[in-house]
Formats: sequence, C-alpha cells, structure tokens
Amino acid sequence: MKLYSMEFKRNSVIALYLVTKPQKDIVNSSSLPMGKSQILPLLKFVRKFIDENSLICCYDEINALKLIVSGKDQLKLKQKSSTVVLKVYNEEYYLIGRVMVPDNYPSSAVDIQQVETNFTTPFYTHMIAQAKEIARRCVEAPLNPKPNAAPFVPIPSMEKTLLFLIDCVKRLPFEECPFCMEKCFPSDAKLLERDPNSPNHIERVYCGHVFHQGCLLEFMKQPPFGNKKCAKCGAKLYHFKWSQSDKKAEARWAQEQARDRELQEVSDFLK
Repeated sequence: MKLYSMEFKRNSVIALYLVTKPQKDIVNSSSLPMGKSQILPLLKFVRKFIDENSLICCYDEINALKLIVSGKDQLKLKQKSSTVVLKVYNEEYYLIGRVMVPDNYPSSAVDIQQVETNFTTPFYTHMIAQAKEIARRCVEAPLNPKPNAAPFVPIPSMEKTLLFLIDCVKRLPFEECPFCMEKCFPSDAKLLERDPNSPNHIERVYCGHVFHQGCLLEFMKQPPFGNKKCAKCGAKLYHFKWSQSDKKAEARWAQEQARDRELQEVSDFLK
C-alpha cells in the first residue's frame, strides 16, 4: 500500500474523492476477480483514475469558484492537459486565460497563460503580475518571516489567484475618478483611451485606485504640496509618471502663479 499512499500526498481531496464516488466502481469492477489478488488491479484502477482526472487535486477550489462565476462567465476544465480555462465578463469588458495546474500541486503554484483581455496594457500587466504574485506567496516562504511564526506550509493557490482576477474584471469598470467623480472606464470598451499621453488615459496609483491621467496630474500640480493622499483610502498618492519632488512642484506652481499675475496686470493696463 506504500505506492497507494504516494499517489495521494498531492492533496487529501484525492483520497476522499476516491473513497466516496468511485468506491462502487472499484468494488463492482470485473477486473477485481473474487478470491484472487486484488491489490495490483486496485492500484491500476487508481492510477488510471488519477491520469484521467488530473484536476481532482483542485476539486474543492473548483467547486468554490463555480459558486462565484455567473452569467456569461465560464470555468472550463481540461483534464487531459491539467488546465482550467477562465472566462470572466463584465458588460463590455472581459478576461480569458488558461490556468496550468502542475503535477506536484499544491506544493507548486498554478501558472497563468494565454491571457486575452480588452483592458489597457497597464491594467493587463498589473492583473497578471499580481495574480502570479498571489500564487507565488501561496507556495514560497516569506524572505523575512515574523518572529515566532509557525513553519511555512504551502497552500493551494488556484482559488486565491482566480478570485483576484474575477474581482478585477467585476470591479474596475465601475470605478470612479475621485476628482471628476465620473466613471473612468467608458461603457463601450471600444472607446477606452489607449493613448498613454491622453488626459483620459486611465491610471492606477500605488494604493490600487484609478484616476483619469489629466485629473491626477492636475491634482498633483495644485497646493497643498507634500503628502498628498488618495481621496478614497487616505494612502499617500504615488505614480511613476509624477516624479517631481514637493519642493519642485511648489516652486513651479509659484512661477505659474507669478506669470498669471503679470499677464493679468498687463491686461488690466491695456484696458
């Protein structure tokens, strides 16, 4: 029975599933002749079952995800290739991707591949990078663990990873810009601004909230300077497109104010 136990150390779900659903198949199988050796036929049956149902190690996670997806959303299982195809929709926006489940799951993380979406490149990059980071943290111990922390044990990564992607697709199209209070994402995905230099280009700041680029830059140029915070969560605003120090920003604003006063004085004089 040593070989039998080795097959199940991937996930306790396999052993539980085999004890419940296929039990009758094993007992009633004609390949198990009564009165003769049955261990080898039993192991062959188990081996075949695992080969044909490679995603059984994610059985609980898949069931939990099926309760989340709705409407046009789909969660398709590809047992032969050990992959799950996720299709998530939110009106005009969508994300489709394949999730590869490794042979030694859950000791190794799932891998996201062949992603297709109509979100702009910055959001696509963020969603996939963050999803992979979530999966990595499930299986790799932190570099600086907390004092007296329990020994690290890998945990399943599929559900956490896909829940993040589903949340992004369902939430982002309804996000409002904190400055103009209008939806950042247009109802028609075809009208989504993809020019990174456009004021209507949608930017994501460090805290995770989204803004129109023009609104964000205009806000950063205005006083008070120093420790500007997100209107939604109170976190300090940070974005790679805004690299000016507070002193530089304040000095530039002062120069613009002085120039505007001079132009106003000239205009008043000419009147």
